[in-house]
Amino acid sequence: MSYQDNTVTSADLLSSDVPMDKEEVKKQFQVFLSSFSINNQYIYRNRKTVQLAHLAVFDQALYNKFLARPREFVDLVDGYEFVSEKSFDLIRSLDASKANRIVRVRGIVTSVSNVHAKPLTLYLTCKSCLVVKEVVDVIPRSCPNGCMFEPFIIVPEKSRVVDTQSLKVQEDFDDVPSNEIPRHCTAVVNNALCSCELVPGSNIVFTGILLVKSSRTGSIPFIRIIGIEKDVAKQKSFTEEEIHRFKSFHFFDNLQKIIAPNIAGHDDVKKAIACLLFGGTRRVKNGVALRGDINVLLLGDPGVAKSQMLKFTSQIAPISVYTSGKGSSAAGLTATVVRSSTGEYTLEGGALVLSDMGVCCIDEFDKMDEFDRVAIHEAMEQQTVSIAKAGITTVLNTRAAVLAAANPKFGRYDDLKAPAENIEFGSTILSRFDCIFILKDEKRMDRDIALAKHILDVNTNVSIDGTQYDTEFIKRYITYAKSISPELDAQAKLRIKNFYIKARQAVHSHSKKECSIPITVRQLEAVIRISEAFARMSLSTRVLPEHVDEAIHLFRVSTMNAVNDGHYLDGMLRSDVMSKVRTMADRILKMLSIGNAHSIAALAEHFGEKDVVGQAVTYLVRKDKLALRDRGRVVIRMP
Repeated sequence: MSYQDNTVTSADLLSSDVPMDKEEVKKQFQVFLSSFSINNQYIYRNRKTVQLAHLAVFDQALYNKFLARPREFVDLVDGYEFVSEKSFDLIRSLDASKANRIVRVRGIVTSVSNVHAKPLTLYLTCKSCLVVKEVVDVIPRSCPNGCMFEPFIIVPEKSRVVDTQSLKVQEDFDDVPSNEIPRHCTAVVNNALCSCELVPGSNIVFTGILLVKSSRTGSIPFIRIIGIEKDVAKQKSFTEEEIHRFKSFHFFDNLQKIIAPNIAGHDDVKKAIACLLFGGTRRVKNGVALRGDINVLLLGDPGVAKSQMLKFTSQIAPISVYTSGKGSSAAGLTATVVRSSTGEYTLEGGALVLSDMGVCCIDEFDKMDEFDRVAIHEAMEQQTVSIAKAGITTVLNTRAAVLAAANPKFGRYDDLKAPAENIEFGSTILSRFDCIFILKDEKRMDRDIALAKHILDVNTNVSIDGTQYDTEFIKRYITYAKSISPELDAQAKLRIKNFYIKARQAVHSHSKKECSIPITVRQLEAVIRISEAFARMSLSTRVLPEHVDEAIHLFRVSTMNAVNDGHYLDGMLRSDVMSKVRTMADRILKMLSIGNAHSIAALAEHFGEKDVVGQAVTYLVRKDKLALRDRGRVVIRMP
């Protein structure tokens, strides 16, 4: 062990090695830099990043000295970065056995502090007797010559300082075991490494030394980063065998068995979730980024499996974050600046930042405060978060697809009310979703029988029809497919153009009162993104007409259907239908006394309007004013 002023500055646990000859090590390292070559190219004569594998090949003894005392070695050859190619050390596996040893870690940056100066050696002088002293840790409060209390002042020009920055790194999503909470570690970068563009949400692979810092509350482990690998934006490599297996796999044909197989029905919703996982192509035109990620909103009654859809999506997506709107603030979803106990400001990323290049699932979207929903407008469309707080001004990426679930305003969806009346949030946030599904808990005998059978089969471990697919294989397939950037062919462009023109013409053919938000350029872009997602799903480099047809169908049964549902009911304006249905409901209630039963057929014959009577009965059943009996043929007036 080596000590300075009674403070441990480095430790080789249980090591009996001879102390390092610093001058000899410097000389050997300079020989390595000037002599090591690959194909007659001396790569380290103009390069500051050293591969440890090269050092081991050139001089094994010098490499062993580096491994034995990495902290002393790095300080001795200040100005160089060291990168290892060893296998990754999991953050959750970092323990005392790896203290003062080289580790290689991958993860996601969740918090970044400002760059500040840290003293290595302080040059002090006494104000009274002018005695000088060098310290590396604590400024003494008394002079050895008996001068006044706290006599020392710092001489900046003779002191040695270093730029430093602290990070908080979360485990990579691939390293987190199922149903486990991601672990974090603290890391520190010095000097030139502070200039690296490290922001919350960045994927990082680094080589460092695991150290322990003493504090009043105990020992705090941290990693001193000595090298950061470049271009580590989650690039994946695939074997020829994997690629062959991917190309022989038909994802679309097996979609219903892959996406939430334990949930019965909702075929179109599952298609939309599959499109969300694959996404469209992100493009940059004239410096402006065009969103490629697909946002999906599930609106509907309680108990229609919305939350289960979100949970499944978060498990199958290669990168995902699951959160609840009720427990999330604007800062928790985007980013915030936090002040630590030392007074230092750090930038922390929220759910959308951490799910960059992945999927962010937001449950209970309707329970969020309006202020918090407004805060994610930029994150969903421009896919960035702008921060200007406490002297920190930056822009973070939120290139994530958003899958949100919400309940209607009054608990259950009311068919006699427009979506705007059923939904608590406005059109500004709705317009940022490519697909909007309204899921209703419809009371149909055939559907209820099939649903009950499916749920009983799931709960009694009866095999559901279909093959069980490996989640890891699906994740790899999605990652491979997202490396493809499909282009629209001529026929696909023509079909999308014709769809857009016909939809616009249909809108303008109605009166102004009926025309409300059918389709805009934003929705046209949504159709393009969905078409590209279907192309990726089939590993096609071209967007074909059949992909466009699927995209148009999906868009019609989701967003277009939701929009029309807000204004039409049985081909009539909703306001006219609502007036007739409410009038009929009042007449039925006046006719039936509490506890009295009557057949629906007799009511229709009595009032002479079968369709309106049926709608009024449905309305009253939802309001718990009537109850159905005898397989839906008889109604009873409830109190």
